[in-house]
Amino acid sequence: MIILCVMILSALSMRVPMVSKAASAPQFLFTSAGSNTLLLDIGQTFTMAVNLTDFPNLYAFQVVFKYNGTVLNMTSLTYSLENIFSGQNYISMEPPYDTQAKGDTRDHLNYTIAGATLLGEGSVSVSNGVLFNVEFTVIGIGETTIQTASKDSPAYSGADRFYTLCQDPYQVIDYIVFVTKGLTILSGVSTAAPIADFTVISPEVDSENNLVLNWNPPSGVASYVVSYQGLSVGFNASGSYAPFGHITQYIWNWGDGNVTVVNATSPASSFITHIYDNMGIYHMNLTVVNNGSITSPPLRSEPARYVILVGLTLPYYNWTWFIYTLVVLIGAAIAIAAARSALRRVRIRREMKRQKILKAGPSGLSPAGAQTT
Repeated sequence: MIILCVMILSALSMRVPMVSKAASAPQFLFTSAGSNTLLLDIGQTFTMAVNLTDFPNLYAFQVVFKYNGTVLNMTSLTYSLENIFSGQNYISMEPPYDTQAKGDTRDHLNYTIAGATLLGEGSVSVSNGVLFNVEFTVIGIGETTIQTASKDSPAYSGADRFYTLCQDPYQVIDYIVFVTKGLTILSGVSTAAPIADFTVISPEVDSENNLVLNWNPPSGVASYVVSYQGLSVGFNASGSYAPFGHITQYIWNWGDGNVTVVNATSPASSFITHIYDNMGIYHMNLTVVNNGSITSPPLRSEPARYVILVGLTLPYYNWTWFIYTLVVLIGAAIAIAAARSALRRVRIRREMKRQKILKAGPSGLSPAGAQTT
């Protein structure tokens, strides 16, 4: 019977490898072809090696590791103890293969228990050795991290033993902190394209001080946003995602003849702005690209589309001086016209008086008494 020594350890369920605080700290290392993340397709198989490093006086071990049984099926577990317990007498545990019994698991994950113990009172020091190899076959689309169980993340109800390293047969326990590195499996990448999704942030316009000219949306268009010529429009594609793998590129086709390709190097890569230089109705779209898989190239999403209605804003003109000037000019024109009219009346009266005098003739003479000399 295997002697079990309980180790008090932190939950080690992160997808990325954790870094040991000391180079000599013991480690469980789940590896496959030197990578901690594998991109696989349904039907592919892989072998996970479980290494132990830097552990003195090993007498027995027990490892409980968990995985998503809808994604992976464990097809075999083979102990590789000759290099660990070389020349020693030992026995190993037969792992349970079907552990998805209803009500037995804590987090709906399959789990496997593997372990071995020396017989007698001797022990061995391990610098680097393989405890066992596990073969898995990908059976479904999804993502899972193969990880060890822990006190905070036990594999099954009532579990009080998780992973154990013992240093002598009399259960004298050394509480040695060690690090586990999980192995993440992404399956079905070649069959599941990423999903493009984004929102548009319209620029704010001061309608009180500006004349705003808008376009009417085309008939049958539900997703449209109002913007304005020369103003910056914001676009947020953080809602895009890759069901399997991760997004590597955002391809923005603005609909105005310009295309912008952004590499997804950080979360900020999903945010972008664009300025439309002319009024009009623009049909723009976003396409995202994932990282592909071992057996297939990167896949593109279906475009996510929006219609951008680019209008125009004109600042209201201060008409005060214009109106004042116009009133002055009109007043001056009226005054000039009145003066001209008055002068014209004076000239008419003078002309009428002169004509009257000419008709009357010289004073005191009649036209019949006129003499010539």
